[in-house]
Amino acid sequence: LRKALSNKEEDLGFQLTRRKSRRISPVCITDLDFADDIALINGEVEQAQKMLESVESAAASVGLMANAKKTKVMAFITQDPVEIKKQATIQY
Repeated sequence: LRKALSNKEEDLGFQLTRRKSRRISPVCITDLDFADDIALINGEVEQAQKMLESVESAAASVGLMANAKKTKVMAFITQDPVEIKKQATIQY
């Protein structure tokens, strides 16, 4: 995750507080981790898709794979259905 999301937290993460000045950056959260489970957190579907693709490619570069059948998407405060596309070339 560190390799996949480094220096992209402000762009891809969910913003908890706004930037206060040039020196005080916003507080963003990108993921929650527990044992072998990861929850990627984002406020927009397009950015969530980019985040998932970045994590997939970083994992594949070191021989790791995620399980597509176990991968879930949870959306809230939306009327439209949300779909995240998983890379077909990587077996999860």
